[in-house]
Amino acid sequence: MSFFFFIHWGRKKVLPYAEGRRDFLKGEMIILPGAVEVTLPHNDIVVLNLDSPIEIKASLQGIIEQIKDKQGLAILAHPSYLLKPYPRRKLLKLRGYFGMEIYNPNKIPWPESTRRWDFILSRRYGERIWGFTSDDMHDLKRDAGRAWIMVKTENKTANSILEALRRGSFYASTGPGIEKIFSGPDYIQIKIKDLAKFRFVGYQHKILQVNFGKEAIYRLKPEDRYVRIEIKDLRNKKKAWTQPIFVQGRRVVYFPYPDKGEWLKGCLHLHTRLNGGTADLNEVIDWYRRHDYHFLAITEHNFITHPKSLGKIEI
Repeated sequence: MSFFFFIHWGRKKVLPYAEGRRDFLKGEMIILPGAVEVTLPHNDIVVLNLDSPIEIKASLQGIIEQIKDKQGLAILAHPSYLLKPYPRRKLLKLRGYFGMEIYNPNKIPWPESTRRWDFILSRRYGERIWGFTSDDMHDLKRDAGRAWIMVKTENKTANSILEALRRGSFYASTGPGIEKIFSGPDYIQIKIKDLAKFRFVGYQHKILQVNFGKEAIYRLKPEDRYVRIEIKDLRNKKKAWTQPIFVQGRRVVYFPYPDKGEWLKGCLHLHTRLNGGTADLNEVIDWYRRHDYHFLAITEHNFITHPKSLGKIEI
């Protein structure tokens, strides 16, 4: 028995931002276009930048290929979710996905998926599969603001943010903020604001080095193939995760973080009352703007946020 449905444009269901709400907020919120959570019987996929609706049949690989063909970016949603997991065999079999959620608190904090992430990074060395965190917001009071990403870009536009995501120029966090991350030819260095524990993690989930303090430096070794950094705040135990930095022969061969630009805060997985959430679009935008977010992706279940409905919203 094959499973089939058609993912619709959500344009008629996405309401414009209410003019009357501008009296107490100033600034802007960027809504990334073409976003949706593809909800399937056994797995879910967060998608960004779809340029047209897609048809979905039984093959999960076929779904990902359609997304890629339509210029979309496929992120495997909550791979450790007990009801819809992505076991290692499935991760290894699938091709063409852009990233995976490595932590997703939702109403129940599911386990981190960093071991799955390292498994696929190690088995497919060189492939740029990025790690995301998201609060998967359905209820503002319960879910919002528990996990996000910080993107480094020179321009505050949807296109610039999407390009930075493609490059891996972002980190995932539930609390810690990175002030600076940079590399020399044979080292990686990181600085943050508060005291933390740094874990440098490499090929096959190996712990390469542990440091304590506000900054740390790691000298590359001949056997290193990639290095990523996990940060745990010593006060509140909240965490952050960098993207993998690819190395070979004690040399950095791909470093995703540019020198120039500023960090923009965003959430790529959230729902409104239109399809799965409890708050309307105005309430969602107001909450995230008040909490210093710069961009959002409205990922309703199987309804795409239409590119012509939402873009940069002045508030």
